[in-house]
Amino acid sequence: DHPLGFGVYLFDYRIEFRAQWGQGRQFGVMIDEVESLMPDAVSLHADGFKRVDYDMLGVARVVH
Repeated sequence: DHPLGFGVYLFDYRIEFRAQWGQGRQFGVMIDEVESLMPDAVSLHADGFKRVDYDMLGVARVVH
């Protein structure tokens, strides 16, 4: 769990999203959890997907 109260999760992207978003085990947050506590950390992009600004959460994401 993050100190602000939302979960931090390990997951694998579904097969159809792996080429675009990444292979192997990933970690991240649930947008609805973050949005309820820190709405400024969530934005809606032109592709229709919401995104989290991990820097605002104090979380460093390393891409392998």
